[in-house]
Amino acid sequence: MATCTEPPAHTIRNMAGRPGRLGPVCAQRSAVRAPLLKAQQGRWGWCVGHGLPATRRPTPSSGCRFAGLRVLCRGDQDGRVEVVCLGESLFDMLANDFDVPREEVKSWTPKAGGATLNVATAVARLGGSVQLITALGNDERGDQLFQLLNDRGVNLEGVLRRAEPTRDVYVERTSAGERTFCGFGLPTTQYCDCFLEIEKVPNSGIKGASVVVMGTLGLAYPTTAASMRKAMEVAHSEGGLVLVDVNWRPVFFEKPESARPVVEEFVQQADIVKLTDEEVEWLFGIDANNVFQDPCKVHDMLPNAKGVLVTGGPKGAAYCFSAGKVSLSGSIPAYPVEVLDTTGAGDAFTAGFIHKLLQAGGLDALTGIPEVLDNAVRFASACGGITTTKPGAVEAQPEAHQVEELIAAVGTSVK
Repeated sequence: MATCTEPPAHTIRNMAGRPGRLGPVCAQRSAVRAPLLKAQQGRWGWCVGHGLPATRRPTPSSGCRFAGLRVLCRGDQDGRVEVVCLGESLFDMLANDFDVPREEVKSWTPKAGGATLNVATAVARLGGSVQLITALGNDERGDQLFQLLNDRGVNLEGVLRRAEPTRDVYVERTSAGERTFCGFGLPTTQYCDCFLEIEKVPNSGIKGASVVVMGTLGLAYPTTAASMRKAMEVAHSEGGLVLVDVNWRPVFFEKPESARPVVEEFVQQADIVKLTDEEVEWLFGIDANNVFQDPCKVHDMLPNAKGVLVTGGPKGAAYCFSAGKVSLSGSIPAYPVEVLDTTGAGDAFTAGFIHKLLQAGGLDALTGIPEVLDNAVRFASACGGITTTKPGAVEAQPEAHQVEELIAAVGTSVK
């Protein structure tokens, strides 16, 4: 049982760390407060689930084929995509036995996953144009992921097929819906995502993208790490925003104890950083219990970033963004939901935020009015919550109208 408390009004702080002052109009806008959300009986997490319609299949585009499969090359009329995700695509092997270690699990259920795949499919589900740059094995699992991405409407011109197998990651689960990534079927360096070579992508959308999304798992593998750094360089040179989700998974690193400085060096180059409260503590030594009271402490650790997003499952989410000479911060309570599986919730959150960022017309427009930024984080939180209502990271990803309906319903029914 969790209790969600009413968040404070937007905090506006000048860049020297002192409270900023707003004019009457902005002060009025900044007084937006989220409703008090009370937990109800059962296992509750982020939001109320809705029935989701079947995935809409895209109309195939001519002239874009792979291995006999006609695939969608979705984008603007000039071929430009709004969002590019670069990183891993894999299968999460979900334990069918709860509250037991891997060696005691009797059976597993494979579900499509990988943080960047999850973000790409979620952005597409919300109606955005998105390309995924990833490596898939020339195997049955690679074919299944390729078909899933095509069905969701993700631009596939960034997909490379390789001889190495598609990764599987084993996921222990608790009866409360929490999960732990506990290992692989093969040594971690033997999967295709270790060898993502961006220079072999024939039609990368990075140069024209508004947002480029990456995680940090690929930093464990030299070839993929080099591609990630190149993508960062190209995106910045073209004026795009780079969003990095820390997504710390020590099991991917052969020497996890030496990974922190590598991850931090990469994260410090991002425009927007998304991380959990636990990752804040791991990366910067800030007590996770204090993050939601003052998320600007996290932003202070990332001086090059334009903003940070912090998620905490049932604790809700918090944010801090630069807006001229002041910074805007706030917290969003968790929406109540019966959690089945938290895998992919953070990725859906990221996709939801990107959706509202693009809808606003860019980061300056998003941060120009405090409640517009607050509503974007609220929308993102609802996206993440809906995703926990079914097993796996992809199946429960919502469409935009479902998220808006949920927010409206909660806003009118909860006092």
